[in-house]
Amino acid sequence: MNVTFVDRQILIDGRPDVLIGGEFQYFRIDRALWRPSLEAFKAAGMNAISAYVPWVWHEVTEGDFDFTGRTDPARDLEGFLALADELDLPLIIKPGPYIFAEYQGFGLPLWLQTNHPEILMQVSSPQDYPQPSINHPGYLALVKVWFETVAAVIRPYVERGRVCAIQVDNETGYPQYGQGPHMTDRNPATLALLREALQRQFSSVHELNKVWGTDFAAFDEVVPPVERLYNAAQLDTMARFVEDEIVRYLAALKAIWEAIGLPTFYFINDIWLDAWPSHMGKKNAVAPLAFDIYPRYSDLPVTFDQPFSISYVPKLFHAFLRSGPLICAEMGAGWLDPACTVSNAATWQSTMAAFAHGTQACLYYILQDGRDSDGDYVFRSFIGIDGEELPRMDIARRAARFCKAWGNRLAETAERTSPVAVLHYPAITREMMSAALDPVGMLVQGSHRAVDEALTIVSVNAGLYGALAEAGYNPRVLNLEKASPAELAAHEVIFFNSIGTVDPASQQKLLAYVQGGGRLVTLGTPFSEDSRLFPAKVKGVLNPRAWRVLAQVAWDYVKLYWRLGRQFPHKFCAYTIEGMYPAMLMTRHATRAGVWLDGEDPLWASRLVTLSRLGADAKLLLSCRGKAAGYEASVGEGKSVFVGTLLGASFDSPGFYLDDPARKRSVSGFLARLLMGYGLHPEVTPLADVETVVREGVGQRLAFMINRGPAKDFTLRLDRPWDGLALTDVFAGEGSTATWDGEQVRGRLEADDVLCLCWETTP
Repeated sequence: MNVTFVDRQILIDGRPDVLIGGEFQYFRIDRALWRPSLEAFKAAGMNAISAYVPWVWHEVTEGDFDFTGRTDPARDLEGFLALADELDLPLIIKPGPYIFAEYQGFGLPLWLQTNHPEILMQVSSPQDYPQPSINHPGYLALVKVWFETVAAVIRPYVERGRVCAIQVDNETGYPQYGQGPHMTDRNPATLALLREALQRQFSSVHELNKVWGTDFAAFDEVVPPVERLYNAAQLDTMARFVEDEIVRYLAALKAIWEAIGLPTFYFINDIWLDAWPSHMGKKNAVAPLAFDIYPRYSDLPVTFDQPFSISYVPKLFHAFLRSGPLICAEMGAGWLDPACTVSNAATWQSTMAAFAHGTQACLYYILQDGRDSDGDYVFRSFIGIDGEELPRMDIARRAARFCKAWGNRLAETAERTSPVAVLHYPAITREMMSAALDPVGMLVQGSHRAVDEALTIVSVNAGLYGALAEAGYNPRVLNLEKASPAELAAHEVIFFNSIGTVDPASQQKLLAYVQGGGRLVTLGTPFSEDSRLFPAKVKGVLNPRAWRVLAQVAWDYVKLYWRLGRQFPHKFCAYTIEGMYPAMLMTRHATRAGVWLDGEDPLWASRLVTLSRLGADAKLLLSCRGKAAGYEASVGEGKSVFVGTLLGASFDSPGFYLDDPARKRSVSGFLARLLMGYGLHPEVTPLADVETVVREGVGQRLAFMINRGPAKDFTLRLDRPWDGLALTDVFAGEGSTATWDGEQVRGRLEADDVLCLCWETTP
């Protein structure tokens, strides 16, 4: 099997297709189990295996490399490569240097700290695990030796196509900055880069002092502030500097690989939450950015904690992709918290939603559970630690059967979207920095804004997408920072979840869009004082159930830290849980809080409600407790609509399953009435709990019906003429059925199933 990456496509034996496979961590698995496990995945139909190559595992002592199993059988990388080659399994190799993966040193050798202390970050508060200053010349020189050594081992397999891609680093920024954030690195190498960056940004040290509120005599005296003592200007400058340093580091790593000269496809990856220190737009300038997604992590009785992230995230990453195909580098198949059960239905839905929205490679994390020196690494995935097959293996077989039959169809069709868009604003992630630097101060001074910011980053856009999908629309996702006026103008209605912060250039871009005839729907908080867009005065903000939410979050924190001390002997698993769960616990409760707004029909609002006093040019749409909570105004040839809540937050939360369905219906109904009022009718029949995605190509159309609810009979009408097309194939995971009468589809959707339909041109 020959796999190549050409332009925006993946080719298998020369034809556009998709990859289905996953992460096999040979270094955690008994050497004797490699062959039977890989044979099992091959027999299941998988056509790709990804594998970290941990630096810390293969160079335990500086200068002493083991790739043959000389010191431990599980270090036999050469044997692993040869076995995959024998089994005709394409490989995606991930040699770090960071791998994270809850692994010792995050993949970096421990001797870096003892032998080369000069390369380490110098920070004001201790790091749990000391990290190198990522652009230190000494560190990059050591990385270069590592890459060159690995390259010598994998080169024969790259040159004949067995290794089809290399991932550069892993989720870059989170191990180094994600838990600090440690922006106060005073390593001389970092200080030199910071001072150079400041001289490019500010015309003089006087200008810097004026903005920062400092009194440095010269640029070569500048040092970053101590954590928790940042002002807003310093915080913004340092946050941008760290983003740029991450990109500089990734570019340096890629340049090392290019100098080595391995002819293959290179990509990078990031977590599904576009949270600082990541900046998706900047990272995509280095290499195609793949996504990692783990939307199930709680102990609640639900299929997903973030049910619409599985659909929104592929669209989001596609919006930022500059080159290459869309790749899911890690799709959570299980989870490392024993309190959380990830159902087979969740794995099936995640897989199908990714493919429906244009993902061309889906790699499960992980394929087989493993063992580390400090405990078992258990996801309850496809194969257990001792080689036993687990129930999830049925999903692997099912997904592989689907890809074999439908892969060419997926690769040769494109997703059909409505003339509607959801805006993503990357800069919003910096707004959470003050809370991250000083969480105690946040609580003392009032945490409501921080909660609203967390909602906007984690759940709100995906929830808005879900509400629109259930109303029968399929919006595009646009990057506000980079979208051109022409791209904006191509959409008749644009939605923007705002916390009140937008740069002046983007403000002008949105004003011009509306004046030119567009309809902008701003949700949450006005982002400008321009009375043309927002002809009303904000009179206050209502946070219903606010203190109850904080009390619930605080109690969950207590339970979390009790469990961390008792249930996580694997210290790096505990580290991941501790770093990830706080934001998730906050949004888990905050997305379910809210209040009813009055309008043409009652509308369920999120925990944030902005109340306004209308000007003469504003038409009232919604009210709350006698005050305006939503309005519409004419601006030039277009309309500016303001809805003073983060609409649809519960669609991407456990509340989607657990709360009164009337709340969801009210949101989708409001959006449908708003869009139909502007002449935009649904693309497909709206169905409760069902998202329908249509893909089109030459001579064929595909439809994916993703059921996030109980079993139901359905009738689906599609909005465009389908003359000359015949329903030729149906695929379902749990027995869903469908028939086609030439105008509409009738059938039955089983609970949590995905029904796939293919129409082709008839002679």
